[in-house]
Amino acid sequence: MSVVEIAKKHPIATAGGGLVVFVVFYMMFSGGSSGSAGAVVSGPSDASVAASTQLQEAQMAASAQAAHDNAQMQLEQSAIAAQVTGAQLQASTQQNQDSLAAQIAELNIRQSNQTAQQQNTLQAQVATATLDMQKQIAQMNEAAQVNAQNVALKMQQSNNQTQLGIVQSMNQTQQGIASTQAYQAIMTKPKSSSCFVTTAICEVLGRSDDCDELVTLRKFRDEWVLHRAWGHELNNHYMIVGPKIVEYIKHKHDRAEYCEHLKFDFIDPCVTAVKKGFNDTALKIYFELVNKCTRDALNA
Repeated sequence: MSVVEIAKKHPIATAGGGLVVFVVFYMMFSGGSSGSAGAVVSGPSDASVAASTQLQEAQMAASAQAAHDNAQMQLEQSAIAAQVTGAQLQASTQQNQDSLAAQIAELNIRQSNQTAQQQNTLQAQVATATLDMQKQIAQMNEAAQVNAQNVALKMQQSNNQTQLGIVQSMNQTQQGIASTQAYQAIMTKPKSSSCFVTTAICEVLGRSDDCDELVTLRKFRDEWVLHRAWGHELNNHYMIVGPKIVEYIKHKHDRAEYCEHLKFDFIDPCVTAVKKGFNDTALKIYFELVNKCTRDALNA
């Protein structure tokens, strides 16, 4: 039996916690002569050298096995960690996708709400502008009635005047007839050319009927305004107030300068807005033009 085998079975080796202690004791007390137990060992025997070699080999094998086991355990732990990390990444990716989808849905809802709010705002602006125009038309009609009453009163007074007064009254009557005929001529124009205010401004400024401003605004009216739910009603109101504004412009002594300002402040910005596709802005600018001319006519 070899020293290593004896060492593995001996209780001293087990109690001492290893083979090395046992082998040293064994070499000290079992080597040398077969005499008394206390004889001094003069040197390691072949058996002790072999035992030591086997012991070292056993220790190296045990260390190698332990290193192998540790490496295997680390590989298994790395694989488990990789699986956990992959699962965490997958969960994180799914959370990111869900969050992105929620953000996109919220953005779509916001855009829909903003579009609805803009449409409601535009409808409210159109309704307000229509009411303003109706009030202005009513004021102009009231003023016209007052003027008619004044004219009738003056005509009654003219019966008591001299022949010169009668002639003057006849001249005024002829002027009124001419004004009425001009008004009727404007009102009987084809609907496609009923851009009253813009047409009057362009005529005063010497621009042709097919100039860029008139072509652009007529197209804007026919292809956008009249296709709105409120378009025809708005156009009908404009056809009532428009000719009255035209009469006011044509009888201004400084109409050329007045029309230059109107074109620069309103017509040109309106045409630019239409060409850029800002139809709501263009409609608002044209409302401002009509409102200004109506106020000027009422205050004249």
